[in-house]
Amino acid sequence: MKVQKYNNRLNESQKTKLLVMIAKGLTRPQISEAFVTDYGIELSEDSISYHKRENLDTIDDIKKTMIEAEVTDAVKLRKKVLRAMDRQLDKVIDDQNEIDILDQEYRDGLIKDDEYRRRKTGLLKLNISALSRISKELHSQDAAPAAASDTPALQGPQDPRALDALMAAIQRGDTVAMQQLVITPNANN
Repeated sequence: MKVQKYNNRLNESQKTKLLVMIAKGLTRPQISEAFVTDYGIELSEDSISYHKRENLDTIDDIKKTMIEAEVTDAVKLRKKVLRAMDRQLDKVIDDQNEIDILDQEYRDGLIKDDEYRRRKTGLLKLNISALSRISKELHSQDAAPAAASDTPALQGPQDPRALDALMAAIQRGDTVAMQQLVITPNANN
């Protein structure tokens, strides 16, 4: 491809691309290289500086638009995560209802002790796993992305009494007790 020297005339799309590249913070050599690659035009650093000086308001508007787009994307992502967490919490509530039915079947003598304990332990482990996942997702909303990926998976209490206490805390909506039972024991991990 033949590279032509810049002749102080950029068409509208070229000028727009130049201003967007400046707004993104690309260096003058990066911009020059991109124009050679995309348009076969060699822009000098002086011509890039000239366009920057002459279009400061437009560049600021482009930066604001890019920031607004990033914020909009972040809000959409947050809504998506919150919907997923709502579904997980609904699953925890459904599991709790199953546990209540299981407890009633055991009290009524419809199931034996060993089956009752096996099924209840399985349901409680599922609840602990879901709550741990929800806690981790909530934490990752507040933490930096790199820190969130380094966070170890939470493990809930394994003692049946602690599991019962956790389920009672969930029923009451006692977030402090849930934190003490699920999150705080994992602080040492």
